[in-house]
Amino acid sequence: MSTENYYQNLIKQAASRSVEATISILGITDKGLRQHLAQELNNNNLGLLSDPVFESMFPWEKSEYLMSNLPDNLLLPSLIDAMNNAGEHKFGKDWFPFKHQYQSWTTLLNPNEKKSLVVTSGTGSGKTECFMVPILNDLAKEYEKNNKPLVGVRALFIYPLNALINSQRERLRAWTDAYSDGLRFCLYNGNTEENRHKDQGKYSNEILTRKMMRKTPAPMLVTNATMLEYMLVRQIDEPIIQQSQGKLRWIVLDEAHTYIGSQAAELSLLLRRVMHTFGVEAKDVRFIATSATIGDAGADLQLQKYLASLSGVNIDQVVVVGGKRSVPDLPASNLQNITLDKITQIDKNNHLSVERYNALANSNTAIKLRTALSHSPVPSKLSELSKQLFDDSSHYQKTLEWIDACSNTSAPGPNKKKPSHDAKAFLPLRGHLFHQVLSGLWCCVDKNCSEKKDTPLSNNWAFGRVYSQQRNHCDCGAPIFELVFCNNCNTPHLMALESNGNYIQMDRESVDEFSLDYEIAEENIEESDTESKIPDSSDNIIIAPIAHSELTYPVSIDSKRQLSAQSTDTFDLNIISPEKPACVCCEYSSFRSPFYRRSLLGTPFYITNTIPTLLDACQESNEANDRPNRGRRLITFTD
Repeated sequence: MSTENYYQNLIKQAASRSVEATISILGITDKGLRQHLAQELNNNNLGLLSDPVFESMFPWEKSEYLMSNLPDNLLLPSLIDAMNNAGEHKFGKDWFPFKHQYQSWTTLLNPNEKKSLVVTSGTGSGKTECFMVPILNDLAKEYEKNNKPLVGVRALFIYPLNALINSQRERLRAWTDAYSDGLRFCLYNGNTEENRHKDQGKYSNEILTRKMMRKTPAPMLVTNATMLEYMLVRQIDEPIIQQSQGKLRWIVLDEAHTYIGSQAAELSLLLRRVMHTFGVEAKDVRFIATSATIGDAGADLQLQKYLASLSGVNIDQVVVVGGKRSVPDLPASNLQNITLDKITQIDKNNHLSVERYNALANSNTAIKLRTALSHSPVPSKLSELSKQLFDDSSHYQKTLEWIDACSNTSAPGPNKKKPSHDAKAFLPLRGHLFHQVLSGLWCCVDKNCSEKKDTPLSNNWAFGRVYSQQRNHCDCGAPIFELVFCNNCNTPHLMALESNGNYIQMDRESVDEFSLDYEIAEENIEESDTESKIPDSSDNIIIAPIAHSELTYPVSIDSKRQLSAQSTDTFDLNIISPEKPACVCCEYSSFRSPFYRRSLLGTPFYITNTIPTLLDACQESNEANDRPNRGRRLITFTD
């Protein structure tokens, strides 16, 4: 994919492909409904994408000290060497750590005060190093002092997802390799083997089985809240607790912002039980929480209160450290209203251009965009940027055009042979796209609905306006119900639920979005299994688009969904008889399952549909001609 209009093309293709695939797989045969859904789903040209989010990618501010020359011998030489020789996980001696990393280290390694820490910074800012380095330094110091392997849990890392737990394995292996079995760690979750692991003898610094963890507990335990809960109550894990008594002095809560409401309360109680069980007090433990950046006024105080409440320490014991971007100065400018067309014509198709870079530096709009993204502590929505640039949150396309121009323009670096080597981007960006699933279609019951006027539904559509999001009433005032389709001929019907004389909407089930694609395969159901396989739909009311002499009976409801024949705002409906549920068009009926289907499309469908677009947007490798997909690589995972 060309980088010239990168975000415009990516968003357009992702949105249009999803809409086309959605309408196609739903099997809708009504031409007017197909056209209307194409318009309905393609709102603001975003389709099923939510409001995109953008953040600047200027480098993080660096400290003034090299790793090899940190003041006051902050880190052990052995640890600096171990990280320097860690292969692809290297943290080099000749590197300048980020300011927020250095500040975290000095806070946590202060021998005179036991401070707890909240690290709040963006993705890719090295939050893990903020807490991992001082913990390793503390444990390595104990190991070198006693000159024998550490046994018993000193540091507890609590992650919300197993995928995040597993992501730490390679880094921990690399950084503790120099200490052999002196500094060991264990990833303790539901996937941890009980007695044997094929690699147990391969890594002396990692415990790979529960049996070994119980025999000689590692000083670093990486787990999740559920597994930790089990450990506290299972008799078989008692050896871990006994050999760790009084030794726990670090507790890390990664992605702490994911714990809210009852989850936060449960975690707080769990931490108190952990400290009681391990024989330590909150004042003797350093708590560390990592969090996404919060841009609200008074955010630091909120974060201090949050960690203090979770852990039970005093609020003045909690320090908040946040990363900041290092935004390079622009050349002296004379701001003016330069059109985008004029800017893009400068060195057209050449993103390495001093003239084009300087033109953007003199543009009011470009400077507004650069300032909005580089000075905000949190990523910005496309609609917010549109509002700031053009006083209108709906100017998505114009805003994306400026985003592409600014992010695809750089001043060449000083290396004349390789001018792109040290190129200075005007506005380096990262985009975040969020895809919705389809949890149903919703339709007004009024065939004379005023809201379908001037839409493709205005002719030959038996109901009112169709919506892609659930709502109770149409803008015309009539009730709305879920739209379903005959499994045989695709004729549309509406589905409701009768309750105390009212026709109400079906509840949206709280199901995993990965199960939305589930369909009952009739041919795979044995006759003897049908009784247990048939969904309980006895309370479902199916509203037909037309009357049928044998299959339907008439009722009337008012705008409040009550069965009524007297109201002035009555809607006449044709209800399919529950004794013989069948399509009014083709008379299709199924005794194994309902004759109709809902419009449910989940994550697996949209991932499959989106991957080709994302893969096409990935960068080609240097050996493109010799690699599949020209060397483009894409990683997907679920937890």
